Amino acid sequence: TVPSNGSIAFVLSPDQRYGERGVDDVSEFVRSGGTLLVASDYGDHGNELLTDVGAAARINGTPLRDEQRAGPSPAFPRASATANHTYTDDVETVVLNHGTSVEPGTATALVNSSEFSYLDTNRNQALDETELLQRRPVVTIEPLGEGHVIVVSDPSLFLNAMLDRGDNE
Repeated sequence: TVPSNGSIAFVLSPDQRYGERGVDDVSEFVRSGGTLLVASDYGDHGNELLTDVGAAARINGTPLRDEQRAGPSPAFPRASATANHTYTDDVETVVLNHGTSVEPGTATALVNSSEFSYLDTNRNQALDETELLQRRPVVTIEPLGEGHVIVVSDPSLFLNAMLDRGDNE
């Protein structure tokens, strides 16, 4: 019942699939001018919701690590705002906490990991020959109807313990 225009709906690490009515409500909210933010890292339910509402971006689900630009460990990669957008005006650096990346599809990357990041495909917590160092999107935005869908590859960014890292707050 809240007007869509100017409102943001947060979906943090969904632990079950949205039902048909829930998907219809969320889709109508976005298409009527609302902003949907989906933050997830592992599991299928975030991607199911993105698919169901018609968004292009998908959460990769493979751990993102960075041996050079991270803290306190490679499992906490630092990412930088890359697009000039109102949502990233005061953001230089975001610090993930065991996050992943976003496969943007047609979405625009707002925040990317460093060129030293890699997807730990075999989950051995080490950079291997088959794992490529490159920048990867960790926050994207895309238009959908009259609204937008933002995808964040780590719901931990919204934890109180992570607010004092980088520009997470």
